[in-house]
Amino acid sequence: MKAFNQIINLNHKMANLTALGSFLTINNISQKSVADSTKFSTTKVNKLFNDKNTLLYADEFYKIIKCTHLNFDVSCDKIFQSSQIKSPDNKWESKLGQLLFNVFKPQSYLENATGIKNVRLNKLLTNTYKRPYAEELYIIAKLLEISPSQLFEYFYGDGERPIILVPFVKENKEK
Repeated sequence: MKAFNQIINLNHKMANLTALGSFLTINNISQKSVADSTKFSTTKVNKLFNDKNTLLYADEFYKIIKCTHLNFDVSCDKIFQSSQIKSPDNKWESKLGQLLFNVFKPQSYLENATGIKNVRLNKLLTNTYKRPYAEELYIIAKLLEISPSQLFEYFYGDGERPIILVPFVKENKEK
């Protein structure tokens, strides 16, 4: 009965954690070790583990995951598993439109595909002081079809600029 009560208490505790807090707890990463390794305050780390309203910035997320023994890309996929990337249709139907769409995505495409609101997306694209959230950078990496670690390393580590390939899309042949 004691073991059963411990499982119930653990499940209740996990339900109250953020996705990051739950993932780190499952992987035996303590708040103290995160605070010690990142030099974030214990209050900040506690909020990142327990307060679902706390914003998780990409640079903070990068520091936290890098201070663990965990695989960065696997961690991203687990923590952001509920994130969805949408595939809006290309409304540019001419041959020129189809060719250019794969290179020059309109901002509305980025907004629809990532779920990032237009005003925020515009600020992220034009204001060098705006910090993306971890989930936003994760979704953008997935949209670009690169590993999240490549994008995070480029922005916050010493990684090289990722090579982003333009996917080949079969053209509509008008008859």
